Amino acid sequence: MQDRRQQQQQMLVATPTLIAVVLVVSAWPPSVSAAAPPPTPYGGNASCQRRCGDLEIPYPFGIGRGCYHYTGEGDITFELTCRRTAGGGYQAFSGESIEVIDINVRLAQARVRNDIQAWCYDRTSRSMVGDTSRWGPDLSDSQFRVSDEGSRFVVVGCNSLAYVQSVNTGTVYMTGCMATCPDAGTLVNGSCDGMGCCQAAIPRGINTYAVEFDDRFNTSAVMGFSPCTYAVLMGGRRVRLPDHLRHHQGLHDVHHRRQGAGAAGLGSR
Repeated sequence: MQDRRQQQQQMLVATPTLIAVVLVVSAWPPSVSAAAPPPTPYGGNASCQRRCGDLEIPYPFGIGRGCYHYTGEGDITFELTCRRTAGGGYQAFSGESIEVIDINVRLAQARVRNDIQAWCYDRTSRSMVGDTSRWGPDLSDSQFRVSDEGSRFVVVGCNSLAYVQSVNTGTVYMTGCMATCPDAGTLVNGSCDGMGCCQAAIPRGINTYAVEFDDRFNTSAVMGFSPCTYAVLMGGRRVRLPDHLRHHQGLHDVHHRRQGAGAAGLGSR
């Protein structure tokens, strides 16, 4: 019994891992999918690069002029680049920093890697460390939007209240949730319904957003087993805690590795 309790405490001491966090974006115009087939099965010409690392790149996406569906000046919806990562592999990117890990033309969806946002109590300064508001991926230069059906806003912690806010064409959308737990032993296995983890549906049509932590909910009182609050917009119709919860140090390492990887997010999965 004691070993089980120690395991639960380790899970929450630097909070669960949302490793390889994926955000689902969707909605390229139906007219593109229904358009007449291009000269080759993939579009463009036979010399077009159709793989980057582990990612297969189907038309209308492509790398290089003539290999993707061009929708007009300044629109980068279907243009990808293939870059060498710090680990020696290759990864596809949309724009400067959006890392693409899967494309499904049939569902009109792409899955992109998303950063975990953290707000932690520092014992030395006796204060919370980190910004209370941080921007997520910017999709405003493309025809994609965050999928409201395929994504959830997830908050992990034991005294945590966070929001996701989007400003689209002057209209402000906001939603959020609160996660609490009196101690690590009260974590309910398989649950993300408020006890150490909560989730919320998101509005339709988000193309750029910010994650905000409520500064009235700091972790000083629970710093012994849950010093950080984590929040992320991620793929999944319904998130289950074991799917994304690992030991604290794992999440801490992933978060800081992503933070230090630079704008291109050249970190290994």
